[in-house]
Amino acid sequence: MVTVILTHEVKNFSEWKAGYDEDEARRQQAGLKMSGLYRAVDNPNVVTVIGEAASVEALNEFMSSPELKATMEALGVISAPEVKVLNKI
Repeated sequence: MVTVILTHEVKNFSEWKAGYDEDEARRQQAGLKMSGLYRAVDNPNVVTVIGEAASVEALNEFMSSPELKATMEALGVISAPEVKVLNKI
């Protein structure tokens, strides 16, 4: 299990959040368990998601899927995601 911290900017948080919620089943199917969702204090359209993935390989497979790319574009993601993958100690 690895911890994942992903940050990106979206055009409109409310629209992005609705689509993010609808995509929960696909995240679960990929073995991702999200535990926190945050907005930047100085820009509420900068979103950080914290969660866990079964493995780095599972995360990479999910993140590189064409379906995720299309979903992110449709939901108004306007910056490349900054992804940190961490091992808990």
